Amino acid sequence: MTAASPSPQPVATPTDAGARLAALECHLLATGEDPAKLCPVAHHFCAGLYAREVTLPAGYVVIGHPHRAPCLNIVTAGRALVHAAGTVVEIKAGDIFATAAGVRKAALVFETLRFVNVHPNADDLRDAAALEVRHVEPSETFIRHHEIAALRAAERPV
Repeated sequence: MTAASPSPQPVATPTDAGARLAALECHLLATGEDPAKLCPVAHHFCAGLYAREVTLPAGYVVIGHPHRAPCLNIVTAGRALVHAAGTVVEIKAGDIFATAAGVRKAALVFETLRFVNVHPNADDLRDAAALEVRHVEPSETFIRHHEIAALRAAERPV
């Protein structure tokens, strides 16, 4: 994933990796921690570009959504071990790399990580929620988890 890292070595078949990431996602969602509070996001815009910057706290395991199209990734601070597409690599501040469409990344964060995804934004849209729908493909596990949470919230007495 980075030019400075040695070539990543496969650690699992894609099918095994997909099942393991799904299981990890179930576990992380079950903790009840709010990702919006745990991992703050900032949005940056430039003519034709959208950059989504997330800060991931040291000591956490995190998993991201796959993107619908390839994107550029920039690590501006920190260090983490990342599992993506059946490989495991270390990323650190200063690394810049591309990720193919549909790739999920899970990370063990060693030092608080600031991670930027850069996407095309030809129409200069500035609505973060709409940009997320455009660029991110949430998993069925994530969608179901939030549907169930919404149903439970609706059942609570006021």
